[in-house]
Amino acid sequence: MSHPSPRAHNEVQLSYSMLLVLLDDLQSHILHAFGGQIRLFVHGGAVMILHHKLSTSSTRRTTRDVDYIRRAFGHEWRKKGVYDAEERLQSCINATAHKFHIGCVRSTPDIRTVLNNSARYTVRTG
Repeated sequence: MSHPSPRAHNEVQLSYSMLLVLLDDLQSHILHAFGGQIRLFVHGGAVMILHHKLSTSSTRRTTRDVDYIRRAFGHEWRKKGVYDAEERLQSCINATAHKFHIGCVRSTPDIRTVLNNSARYTVRTG
């Protein structure tokens, strides 16, 4: 099912627990769209919040997005012969954003999405 693109700017502050809920929901969409786990290179505020050592060394407790490196994701999947992976992932992101009424997906080479982070985050399914 196709979901409309989220709003251009997210005003919802995403805490540690909300990020876990969002990522869990995203994971279910990814399992359906990709048939298994994917790897995303994430960076930014969400990493600071989710990483146990970084979170204790920072006063930051919320973020409005999760940043990931879109080019790396697309490149990895094109090498596997999957040419619509970026669109599939965007559909998963849109579905999660729609469900939780949040926005902020920007189409730039290194994308800002409601799910965005330079640490490696593997979305595990199953």
